[in-house]
Amino acid sequence: SDTLQTHEININKLLKAVDKPPTFTNPTLNLSLNRTVIEHNVAVDVNITPNFNKNDAGNITGYLLKKGDIILVDSASTQSYTDNIIITHGTFITYTATVYYGEGVSKTSTFGIEYKGLSAGSINANNTIRAYANSYYGVIDGDTVTDVSLLSSRLGTSRGYSTTYNMTNQRSVYMYPKSFGALTSIKDANNFEYINSYTRTTMSYNGVDYYVYILTDPVTITVFKQVFS
Repeated sequence: SDTLQTHEININKLLKAVDKPPTFTNPTLNLSLNRTVIEHNVAVDVNITPNFNKNDAGNITGYLLKKGDIILVDSASTQSYTDNIIITHGTFITYTATVYYGEGVSKTSTFGIEYKGLSAGSINANNTIRAYANSYYGVIDGDTVTDVSLLSSRLGTSRGYSTTYNMTNQRSVYMYPKSFGALTSIKDANNFEYINSYTRTTMSYNGVDYYVYILTDPVTITVFKQVFS
């Protein structure tokens, strides 16, 4: 009857109103590198590892790893890869992983209504490795750096650094890649400004242009903290 049919329609509307549809979680992918900062002009092995979680997506149907536009891996499943590289100061390499996956499994709602699974597709992730030249610091007897190998070195990604010096009628030195820009401040442990007490010059070393900051007048002092920024 019309009344029964009307009731069925109303019941279906009610069921749909309170029915809880299933949730679908998209897949995730990240690409990890064993290092993201390397030294200028030094060959290193980069271990590249994809981490894929399909969640509610289908199974993996393909995997692609690229180094810029160069294909390193083209396979049916994810896999780690080791790349030996050498790059210069200020340059970088970006690796991109792509995972292709099939359609996911369907799910049912609270009242058994079937919902189609996630569509087949792909997901990308990338990571970048950059090269930087070493910075150098130490003490010298004269007013110029004649042998950089006598200074201590550090691999940094900016000009900012803090260290202490012990000097006997000597000068403190701090040199770093010129591309980081000039210092705006050199302070001691008491926050006293020393930048005007340094002489700045430039030099080329190992194919990289450097700013060289040298204390203008020699001093005798221990645990002389300098904060370069």
